[in-house]
Amino acid sequence: MAIAAWKRIETSPGYRRAKLALKRLVGQELNLKPELHVACVNDGGWQYDATKLDENSIVYSFGVGDNIDFDLALILRTHARLHAFDPTPTALSTCDDGALPPEFQFHAWAVAGQDGHLTLYPRVGKSGAVSDVVYLPWWPTNQCVIAIWRFPPTPFRPFSRNSVILTSTC
Repeated sequence: MAIAAWKRIETSPGYRRAKLALKRLVGQELNLKPELHVACVNDGGWQYDATKLDENSIVYSFGVGDNIDFDLALILRTHARLHAFDPTPTALSTCDDGALPPEFQFHAWAVAGQDGHLTLYPRVGKSGAVSDVVYLPWWPTNQCVIAIWRFPPTPFRPFSRNSVILTSTC
């Protein structure tokens, strides 16, 4: 009975607050407080500071896969130009749409440490299901994609600007 009473005390909100305050007082627990508040917007599941972007900004998005909701929402909100990079077949079919805004530029290649080609294989799950979104360089299956990859100075030379955001949907 005494144990049950102690368990009720131990799980009470007041006890937990007091214990946390005591731990902070003796230096066993960090007391973290925000030092900077940035008003972010949430588009397509990603948060960013929209006040820093406008129609003169350029955004680079890597690994868009089968979901470009964030990219389209960002363009709609800020009118920024967006360059999306992804060499996978899923991204090719996702971005092969005539209804995409002119600010959305799709590039069917990956960014890497050097120019070249890379063989990518679809990921196979434990159940044997083959992914149509995730491609890896080390998962040999009977299906593969030969991807073009380029060293950053090559692709970014024509795009250089002041405002750059790097995103990944991996």
